[in-house]
Amino acid sequence: LESRPSNTACAIPYAVGDANFDSETTIADVLALVDFILEETVPSAAAFNNCDINRDDALNIADVVMIVDIIAGTGTARVSGNGSMALVDLTADYQSSELLINLDYDGALKGMQFDLTYDPELVTVGAPSLGLLQDNVMITFNKVQDGLMKIVLADLEGEIIESTEKGFIKIPYSFSGNILDISSLSISDIFVSGPKGVIADVASRTVSADVKLVPGVFALHQNYPNPFNSNTVINYTLETQQELKIIIYDINGRKVKSY
Repeated sequence: LESRPSNTACAIPYAVGDANFDSETTIADVLALVDFILEETVPSAAAFNNCDINRDDALNIADVVMIVDIIAGTGTARVSGNGSMALVDLTADYQSSELLINLDYDGALKGMQFDLTYDPELVTVGAPSLGLLQDNVMITFNKVQDGLMKIVLADLEGEIIESTEKGFIKIPYSFSGNILDISSLSISDIFVSGPKGVIADVASRTVSADVKLVPGVFALHQNYPNPFNSNTVINYTLETQQELKIIIYDINGRKVKSY
């Protein structure tokens, strides 16, 4: 069978970056794309194609930046300062119980994304936030599964994000292990975008950080093994770093050794 000829087009034209197929590119499409990146929702083939602005067969922060530039206008898309190198590291602040994502970028920052992995049996992580609060800058996340959090950061008006080299992003955490436990958290799949969705080369000084129980008071713990033959281990905890002297006595009260 053959259908009759028709002058009516069957395809509906959609705007570039139109993730929700309403024939307009708006902030709603940016949020839909962020949900795709965070794996909150799965894009259809058509939505993927519409959101893959740079045609690299991947949806990431570069596409977010380019859609925001489309919405904001070509003027903000021409911001100078494409960076070529970004240094990222991860540290743990035991006093505040926060993970610090530190960024040193040599260009105009427009967006960033990364994955955070951790041991959910020992560590609980909270919502990430900017060390320096800024209007129109969105930082959002999704706990894809136990022990894996995806994080996306972007300016929604096409402006430049101010970055502080120390504590650019802060993530609160709590540690549920005992005094002898140590747990490692790490960041991976890091993308840092400058203007026009240009992705910088990322070098990581430290991609993991260890967290452990920080005591609030001095404590001297039971030695092990006990009883023992020639060697035993004595654990102690201090509230702050300070000089310590340990004196060991035998069962009769005689001084055996000091450290």
